[in-house]
Amino acid sequence: MDYTERKLPPNPSGRANPISKLLFLWIIPYFAEGYKKELEEEDLCDILKEDEAEQLGNRLEMYWQHELERAKLTGKKPSLLRALLKLSWKAFIFVSMIYVVNQCLIMTCQPVFLRLLIVTFNEGEADNWKAYMYAGAVSLTAFLNTLTLHPGVFQIFHMAMKLRVATTTLIYRKVVYTFFYTFTYIFGWS
Repeated sequence: MDYTERKLPPNPSGRANPISKLLFLWIIPYFAEGYKKELEEEDLCDILKEDEAEQLGNRLEMYWQHELERAKLTGKKPSLLRALLKLSWKAFIFVSMIYVVNQCLIMTCQPVFLRLLIVTFNEGEADNWKAYMYAGAVSLTAFLNTLTLHPGVFQIFHMAMKLRVATTTLIYRKVVYTFFYTFTYIFGWS
């Protein structure tokens, strides 16, 4: 198979503004193109710099080396989990904060507003504005739930992908090093 390096267009999410990222507007051109024709490999964009295997592998290897040094000093076993957490702790905290806000604020308020809406109709109050206000609050909390939950889930999948890539890169490097070292030892290559 002949492999030639192709210059792919830059990833649109890398230069998207925060609102575009929040609402996933940066992906609309791909949807439009996919609607017109079947997407081919040439239609895809380049990966983000932060998602490259070399960069993720280098960072995880650095944290793993720190973990090995820490293990030698303390006499404990090195922890891959600790190295992975050092690699992704910022994203993990960000996603956790989004999820906590969603669950503690938004999802807690929605049933309260729904209860108030039902009570307004059961009591037969003549104040239609209260019913409209509570119905609007229920709709707003549903919208805010979607607005916070979906980007949060996307970030969780993105973080998990980065951890898999980094771990796989580290394992690949170890296998290549072991293979090369074994053949060097067996055949006396230098």
